[in-house]
Amino acid sequence: MSSELMVTAEDLGKCYQIYAKPADRLKQMLYPRAARLVGRQMSPLYGEFWALRGVNFEVMRGETVGVLGRNGSGKSTLLQLLCGTVPHTEGQWSVRGRVAALLELGAGFKPEFTGRENVLISSAIAGLSEEEAEARMDKVIEFSELGDVIDRPVKTYSSGMYVRLAFAAAIHVNPDLLVVDEALAVGDARFQAKCFRRINEMKDQGVTIMFVTHATEQVAMHCSRALLLDGGRLLDDGHPRQVTNRYLDLLFGRSSTVRNRAEESMAKASDLARRAAHEVGDDSLLGPVSPKAESFVAGTDSQGFKNRLTYNQSEYRWGDGRAEILDYLLVGNDSADPAMLVADEEAELYVRALFHTDIETPVFGFSIKTINGLMLTGCNSRDAGEGWGTRYRSVRAGETVIYRFRFRPRFESSNYLLSLGIAVDNGGELTPVDRRYDSILVNVESREPFYGLVGIGASCEFLTSEQ
Repeated sequence: MSSELMVTAEDLGKCYQIYAKPADRLKQMLYPRAARLVGRQMSPLYGEFWALRGVNFEVMRGETVGVLGRNGSGKSTLLQLLCGTVPHTEGQWSVRGRVAALLELGAGFKPEFTGRENVLISSAIAGLSEEEAEARMDKVIEFSELGDVIDRPVKTYSSGMYVRLAFAAAIHVNPDLLVVDEALAVGDARFQAKCFRRINEMKDQGVTIMFVTHATEQVAMHCSRALLLDGGRLLDDGHPRQVTNRYLDLLFGRSSTVRNRAEESMAKASDLARRAAHEVGDDSLLGPVSPKAESFVAGTDSQGFKNRLTYNQSEYRWGDGRAEILDYLLVGNDSADPAMLVADEEAELYVRALFHTDIETPVFGFSIKTINGLMLTGCNSRDAGEGWGTRYRSVRAGETVIYRFRFRPRFESSNYLLSLGIAVDNGGELTPVDRRYDSILVNVESREPFYGLVGIGASCEFLTSEQ
């Protein structure tokens, strides 16, 4: 990434005029002029809707920026403004270099024209000469995998064919800035993988990329930075893991009231953990212990999150406060509370939680991410529960519950983040009551050769040989 500015936005805003009925639009064009002729003022016949307002950020050459936000937050409007397809209402913006945009399915394509003709048109709009566009045509056809279909009218294309052609046309104009607005979501899995492989190649070549998505794992894997929009305002701008956590917060509807309850819950949980803790020496944190988890289950080992070797102080916590995750114990590598787990050896994760209200359908879960936020795996008691009668066990106010996860970390040698959570199942929809994202930081070491990120327990053997 260089220090050259590619995109700037200063107090950028877009306002739409909303009319109650079509006739009001015509009246708004004519009546104010007539009123001014007689020295009067007329109230506007429209309401204002600010799709975007007061947005400030800069993007450097070579950055890959993911834009997150709920539906209607202003994501698509932002990209449209930066690409110049809609005029802005206030503020200012600038973009350097050649821009290739994939804003929506088939945007800019003429239905009656063939795929080949539309590629030539989009190339001309991007600033390529006809000779340059013709020279790139074979590569566009090869990437889009359209073959002879390229000479059919695009109105006959399926949605998948549309996006294949649009993406292929966009990347082969050699852009300085590539802008993608969720268009890849309609492609099949194989083509999506092909597109992201090409995006990674463009990143290596120093192309600046901005794309809108709802897939947090795509932001974690492909982006060096993320923006979070809500209600037309820029709420966050920073590391992908930090921003995606806040996006999940918004997605599950965390209000200011719930936020305050969660903060009170965190303070209360810390106090309860301190009161539950027993007098232990510093060497008790270093294990191994035998038997490894009996003292935790019996309540004699109740130190609380902050005293665990693997506790991550940068955790992100929220929920409505009906339950509190007080403590955990990781068991593995023949130790309790180890800082390192051995790949493919069974590990156990014990969790202690206190309930403040009666809950009939609690769901306990955990997940594992890479350091940059890529979700690897996880499970919950609703889908993988054992020993709970069916899928649930009801709990009562004041009840303390200890539950356990068993897993094998089949991952390459590296550091990983574990998240814990408790939710309530409301007819299939989970309502979080206490979630502790990225609360445990643990190292996994593989004793065998490892290729890639995740192990699948594969083997190879010869069955027969002939000369």
